[in-house]
Amino acid sequence: MTKFKKGQRIGAWTLSQCLGKGGNAAVWRAMSNGEHVALKILTGHHTEQSEPFQRFQFEVGLLERLNGTLGVMPFKSAFLPPWSDAETPAWLAMPIAHKLEDQLENDSSLKVIVEAIAAYAETLAKLHEQQIYHRDIKPENLFWLDGDWIIGDFGIASFPDKPELTPMGRKFGPLFYQAPELLGGARDAAGGPADVYSLAKTLWKLGTAQSFPMPGTLHLTVPALRLSTWVGKQADLLDSVLERATLHEPGERLTMVEFEAELRAWLKPLPEKPDMESIDQYLREINLRLESDRRNQERQFIKQREFEELERRLQHEMQKIQRWYAAMGSPSGVGLGDINLMGLIAIAQEVEPIPREQILLSKTVGYMTVLKGAGVYSGVALRITNDAHLALTAAHLFSAPGHNSVREIIWSGTSRVPYGGPQQEIAVHNLLRNLIAFFPKVVDRVRRHLQDHA
Repeated sequence: MTKFKKGQRIGAWTLSQCLGKGGNAAVWRAMSNGEHVALKILTGHHTEQSEPFQRFQFEVGLLERLNGTLGVMPFKSAFLPPWSDAETPAWLAMPIAHKLEDQLENDSSLKVIVEAIAAYAETLAKLHEQQIYHRDIKPENLFWLDGDWIIGDFGIASFPDKPELTPMGRKFGPLFYQAPELLGGARDAAGGPADVYSLAKTLWKLGTAQSFPMPGTLHLTVPALRLSTWVGKQADLLDSVLERATLHEPGERLTMVEFEAELRAWLKPLPEKPDMESIDQYLREINLRLESDRRNQERQFIKQREFEELERRLQHEMQKIQRWYAAMGSPSGVGLGDINLMGLIAIAQEVEPIPREQILLSKTVGYMTVLKGAGVYSGVALRITNDAHLALTAAHLFSAPGHNSVREIIWSGTSRVPYGGPQQEIAVHNLLRNLIAFFPKVVDRVRRHLQDHA
């Protein structure tokens, strides 16, 4: 292998410090006319037809094409002679960036690590849209430059119009971060799922502060493979994300877009939990309005004891709904007895249609009561689909006397998110908060009904 030394001149550049070495290249800090760069130099003796030279040439072309793309190592200049050797080697000049792990020495909190990985995921997702796949994601190829998290070393990246340079059966890529499909040969392996796998392994490695990530799928059922085992409960919701990003079958993994979305969702603070005292306030408002109606219009059709029972049941069922949502963690979660909210599943299908054959499990949870022959319904419909998504529809419904179907939707809201993980947690909190926030509309509708049937 060609050896370079401090003070050696490569073209117009003077080498000052070796920053790193790889299989076919070395990276040196170099200077020319006061400008400092990271100079990647092809080592060894290579013709234009050799595999290392062609990979170097394609990397130069790709970085030049992507120059200016946020999140990608900037391109400054390059030299590609017809013959690369110690005297006139091929080289690529780039800005001097901080390595990811060096930058994290300033702040290695899990939040900062996830922010960095989410930024890398965003960049890779945009590259994947162009069918550009890195295939060599590991901490050593991830950097920080001028306030941005950037990706470097595209030496084995694949992209349209690039010929396949890897011989059949050869494995390549970062060993401890390498997706299993690359072990048997990379020619036919999909680059997108492999990048997701490697980036998830990088997150686990950085979060646990271990020397290398554990091999294989990061199963939730194995304590040593869970990120939360190493860093505490703050990582509970990330455990399922990392498992789905490192599944053995490439087609079953999260996409890079989904992986980024889960990380961004984890970074967001959860909405405040609903204040259950507001329910008491709304119920007291119902009581005051009914009392006023009875005094002003001499309505005597609802006894105080019956109203107190209504208040107790409403408060009891709303508290059950809150506990059910907070504890939800599996498709077989506990429901609320045999309560079947009339029309709620139909409303859910109307708002968010899902083919019935795709629904693995559906439930309704909530409460209904009858006032002067009219039904008032408050609850949530949940549908778990066979593509591991959870569809939630929350609603307040009203059914007039003599009707067997829902007559009026007082309020409804819907959300569809991946089952498990941060996005589900946020959706559940938001729908429950809105269910309570819109309870005054139920109060108004009940009051109007009682006035109409005085």
